[in-house]
Amino acid sequence: DAVMGKAPTASRELGDDELDLALMAIADFVDLKSPYTLGHSRSVADLAAAAAGELGGDIETIRRAGLVHDFGRMGVANTIWDKRAPLTAGEVERVRLHPYYTDRILASVPALARLAPIAAQHHERLDGSGYPRGTTADSLTLEGRLLAVADCYQAWSEPRPYRDALPADAVASRL
Repeated sequence: DAVMGKAPTASRELGDDELDLALMAIADFVDLKSPYTLGHSRSVADLAAAAAGELGGDIETIRRAGLVHDFGRMGVANTIWDKRAPLTAGEVERVRLHPYYTDRILASVPALARLAPIAAQHHERLDGSGYPRGTTADSLTLEGRLLAVADCYQAWSEPRPYRDALPADAVASRL
């Protein structure tokens, strides 16, 4: 509290442009967690925003949700993200919790809380096979669906350590 009380901008709200810059900086920081995810969040944000533009969605909201969708990755060890072998059941469970962690982080910040339900859907699937909640098509928002597609496409476009170490059918089961 004492440190925050001395901060020159502790009680100042960010304008839209400042918020976007701050979210990009934090997204870049999260992506630095692994050399395999550099630029991932910005790319997902751009893809999802472009899709929202084509479908008449809220471009600004989905772009911001794309920037913050992987904040929960910070709660999972790099030894798991960068592993070049099959994950154990416990490691899979840790990975499957990262969208939940994203939800909790965003929900605790009033200015970002409206992004939480969208960002948390980035690994959900229409048939309910996604995570962390196993949500089905009926409960997924358009923004959540667009973010999930953008994230999946971008992840498959990036080099990842397990793609070199595992057979193709095992890679598919990891996403």
